[in-house]
Amino acid sequence: MRKCFGSRLIKGFISIIRWVPVVFVLLIICWAWYTYIIEFCFKILDDVIIRIIYLLIVHLLLFMFLWSYIKTVISTIGKPSELFHIPIEVREYIAAATNDHEFRSILEEFVKERNIPLLTRGYDGGIRFCLKCSCVKPDRAHHCSVCGHCVLLKI
Repeated sequence: MRKCFGSRLIKGFISIIRWVPVVFVLLIICWAWYTYIIEFCFKILDDVIIRIIYLLIVHLLLFMFLWSYIKTVISTIGKPSELFHIPIEVREYIAAATNDHEFRSILEEFVKERNIPLLTRGYDGGIRFCLKCSCVKPDRAHHCSVCGHCVLLKI
């Protein structure tokens, strides 16, 4: 009973709650649109030509904003390819590593074998590795605690 409650109910609740900020931003945009169009353009502006120019400009900007906002909201998060994920055999070698130097050398060998392109290194000069995902972190990637996996940062 507890497992069912913990997994499906919580995940369903989180999937609903994650849309609250999106809806909140859209409601603010609707309020701003109403205020600008109805209260300013139609009630305050008397000149029809100026009103048309203002309406065209605001709707062009609104379209560009909504297009980019929706593309951002519905786009999928970039995940590292399978090339970066470490197979079970190599994970066993990593788990058996007795010191940091051995750990680094196993990762270096893995990266060389697969010819993985890496420019970014850790503070210590070693290859960046995610213990939770068991993968070599690609350049411009971090582990997201909300998503539960490594995420590629967008440029």
